[in-house]
Amino acid sequence: MVRRPLPLAFLLLLLFLAPPARAADFPAGIEAGALTDPPLIASNCERIREDGVGTSVINAVMTRIVKSPGVYDFASIDSQVNAAISCGIDPAMRVFAEPSSSDERGMPDDLDAYGAFFGALVGHLKGRVGRFGVENEVISTTHWTDTPAGYFQLLRVAADATHAANPDAIILDSVSSSGGFSIIEARKQWLAGDLEGALATIQESQTNDLGGGPYLTSTSQLPAYLSNAKVMKMQEFYDQLVAHQDLIDALQLHYYGPASSIPATVAMVRADGFDMPIEIWELGRRYLDGRPFQQHGHADESTRLITTAIGEGARYVVLQQYFDKPENEMYGLIDGDGNSRQARFAVRNTLSMLRDTRSAERLRAGSGTDGYRFDRPGGWRRVLWATGDELKPGKALGIRSTTVAVTGNQGGTTHLPVSSVTIGTSPQWFEPDMVEIWRQPARRKGFARVKARCPVASPTRYCQGWIKLWGGKGNRTLVAAGKYRIGRGTTRVTGIRRKRTRAKARVIFATPFSCPGKLGNCRSWQKLP
Repeated sequence: MVRRPLPLAFLLLLLFLAPPARAADFPAGIEAGALTDPPLIASNCERIREDGVGTSVINAVMTRIVKSPGVYDFASIDSQVNAAISCGIDPAMRVFAEPSSSDERGMPDDLDAYGAFFGALVGHLKGRVGRFGVENEVISTTHWTDTPAGYFQLLRVAADATHAANPDAIILDSVSSSGGFSIIEARKQWLAGDLEGALATIQESQTNDLGGGPYLTSTSQLPAYLSNAKVMKMQEFYDQLVAHQDLIDALQLHYYGPASSIPATVAMVRADGFDMPIEIWELGRRYLDGRPFQQHGHADESTRLITTAIGEGARYVVLQQYFDKPENEMYGLIDGDGNSRQARFAVRNTLSMLRDTRSAERLRAGSGTDGYRFDRPGGWRRVLWATGDELKPGKALGIRSTTVAVTGNQGGTTHLPVSSVTIGTSPQWFEPDMVEIWRQPARRKGFARVKARCPVASPTRYCQGWIKLWGGKGNRTLVAAGKYRIGRGTTRVTGIRRKRTRAKARVIFATPFSCPGKLGNCRSWQKLP
């Protein structure tokens, strides 16, 4: 089931209420990985490091740690945290008052004791763990038995204790569940008059087995469905979260479903005032009855999920999951026999391509495509996929050079003319692999000045060759010419002596000696802006 886009009237309302649009900036970088249960981390450390997995979540339960008032046993937590850190993982800590298996999860009897425990935990882990989530998916009645007001009272106690113990620590809520926030989205669509959109949102959630009761088939079922006591309690949780967002340093989201619906969820919370970092501690897609599992589809969707989550602004992402989890009907990157699935290599490649990302934006390559641009200190990369049939984007690819480095979803890079690039449903990564050149204001008479960059994807260590600037009638007059030699990933501004002509430089002819193959096939003919 493909979720319908939000109606125009509703989008205009969101734009009116939302803060000004901003780029997804990550000044401290991004972190991403896949959930690995703590007992499996130490025995699989070599593989985890090889794949570049950098995130996971560890549970801490108050009733298992508190031995008597003010006496705590952190031994089990220490062993799990230390194992994760030794394997290159920056673990997040999910803190429970009661075990997650308890049927009576809710407010602890003694809030003072809870606050003391939370502060002691944060202080004990200072320097090793810096982010703490309070409970898990409390919007779901199976995860929290008390009132929304009670949860936010608990969250306040946890936030105060956290910041007192470690002012640099990050406190996060844990209201979100994928199914719960889908219901909130559906209510917004319904209240805005988009009945078909609301039905599609609910059906998608139910198809992904995210709860929601009997499967809806008609818009006539919406009023009763979206107004029952259970849904209204979920709405109260969300409204309380909006009202108490000052308690958290980052918003925690959970999402299970197709990557195509993540932008709508992020747009909803942004429109409701969450002008703060977003972290997704649970991200995945279930393959249940009626949805056949195919390795290549699993690999492609894993990349789409991670890149869409980060592209929409999530700075910390945990994919579900590294190993199979049969009880949740989740397929991992590695199967029950220890064999690697295709998704493992796709995720490894994705994490490598995203390394050092500092900003991101959604950037398609024409109709029928989706994808993102990720900016890094060494240059930008784009990941793209087709939402329907294969297509050739041509100039819409947004690469000014004549050739492009294309990396497949599971790795392997080829160098192709831009005109021959084809985009399919499997995500591909794109980088220019020839020198890119921009006009700069001249500082000395008799010189032309240009800025040139040798892309990170250059097939050799240096971009080197001739830069020739042409102009005049028919661009047949040579205005300036000079050699260049620029290290891979480096940008340099250079002055080139002009010829004795009044012709204005309009195009550049760059001969990149670093281009593989015959030189005649690798010349870059670029228009100056």
